[in-house]
Order: sequence, then structure tokens, then C-alpha cells
Amino acid sequence: MLKTQSPIAALGEVTPRRGAAVLLDVLRSEGVRYIFGNPGTTELPLMDALIDAPDISSEERAGCF
Repeated sequence: MLKTQSPIAALGEVTPRRGAAVLLDVLRSEGVRYIFGNPGTTELPLMDALIDAPDISSEERAGCF
């Protein structure tokens, strides 16, 4: 009988990441180089992650009403 590894056991091998880092990876994979927004407290993790992402530029002032 062939023994298969449980998907749950494989999770122990995955390095946990923050959602902002995953979002930046998705943006990179789609070729995004610039993002615009209206920063607030809910966007702070993304703004912090952008510090380590010199390939993606952000413009907070453009998110005006």
C-alpha cells in the first residue's frame, strides 16, 4: 500500500508569512510597479511591507477624495 503524506503535516514545513508580503508577491507576479492609495490604519502592514519592496512604488497622496 502506498503511503501518502497528510496535507496538514506538510504545513509544518511552510514558513509563515504576513498577508502584506503575499499581496506584494501577487502584485509582482502581475507586473505591478506602482500602487496608489489613501493610507490609514488598515493599510499600515502593507505600507510597512513596501519599505522592503523597492521594485514597487507607492503614492499615498494620490488617494484623495
